[in-house]
Amino acid sequence: MLILRAPSGASDSLAHAIELINRDLDGITDHLDKLRQHEFWSNLHQFALAETKNAGPKAKLVAADHVNAAVRKALEMADEKISSHLREVDSASDRSRLWQMLHEAAEEQMRETKQPKAGHGGGGESA
Repeated sequence: MLILRAPSGASDSLAHAIELINRDLDGITDHLDKLRQHEFWSNLHQFALAETKNAGPKAKLVAADHVNAAVRKALEMADEKISSHLREVDSASDRSRLWQMLHEAAEEQMRETKQPKAGHGGGGESA
């Protein structure tokens, strides 16, 4: 489960947005298996990183064509929820802080959901 914590001294609007985003992302990802969760967090991580850099106009969180359909739907729902909650955050600095927190949390979730690489077969015994 994603855990964003409101920083010390956070505004009420930022703290409330964090609470709602935690709830929403947990609900959005709970039906995805670990591989799909990793795909979800990888896409959210890239998007949040771009948002922290203010890379151009606000784009939607839409994944590439090769993304699994369930992950695409989850990303679309996340985009809708995050955008809605961000509209309630009062200041640009709080919105920026929230994107930074989402970036860091998504990076952590990527590590937690990463699948180990399959070993190569062959048995490893020599004749």
